[in-house]
Amino acid sequence: MSLIYYLSAAESGFEAAQFNVAYLCELNSIFYISLDPALVTQCMLRYYNMSIQAQDPAPYALIRMGDLFYGEHALGTKEVFDAAEMYKQAALKNEPQGWYNLGLLVQNGESLPFGVLSELNLLHLHLTDRQKLLHTLYQRCGETNSTDAYLPCTLALFSAHLQSLQLHQDTAIKLIATVSAAVGTLSFSFVFGLIKWRTMPLHETSQTSASNQTRGGIIKKSTT
Repeated sequence: MSLIYYLSAAESGFEAAQFNVAYLCELNSIFYISLDPALVTQCMLRYYNMSIQAQDPAPYALIRMGDLFYGEHALGTKEVFDAAEMYKQAALKNEPQGWYNLGLLVQNGESLPFGVLSELNLLHLHLTDRQKLLHTLYQRCGETNSTDAYLPCTLALFSAHLQSLQLHQDTAIKLIATVSAAVGTLSFSFVFGLIKWRTMPLHETSQTSASNQTRGGIIKKSTT
């Protein structure tokens, strides 16, 4: 029954009612109460979108709109730029989930819009070091002074560091393998050349010695 009252107020333009309608629809999708999942998604999309048009939208509404934009089930395609814009607005409100979700986008291989990075003062990292960008996003997530967010943000940052170490380790292993192969080839060529150099003069020396003995014999015979 409360959903009906909130719907009436939401359609009249009350931002709080719009948020409440969207949130009640979301609860129905979580607890599997009466509403069809497709209807739940459309309800969330409509009323969270209406609520973020307010002058000071709730960070949670921004996060949920970002999730809806990024989830293919809502619009049929991923709207990465729109999702990043929603998360950015939440992050600028010091919402840790905004920073965290931006980190997830980067970790999933998505490219954040230049405008979003510029407003977050992170454009230079995107152009130079993607891993450093990921670390910075998770670090800022943990710096929001939210007790609830500290642990997940710290774990995400730790995971990003491990991923970076693994990436550098894989690169180092490939480099070492390449150098080892090159050194092995050069060593084989060097040893083979050395053996050839050491054996060829002996063969030539024996031929030269035999030739000299023959010449000596001929000279003695002619003298006699």
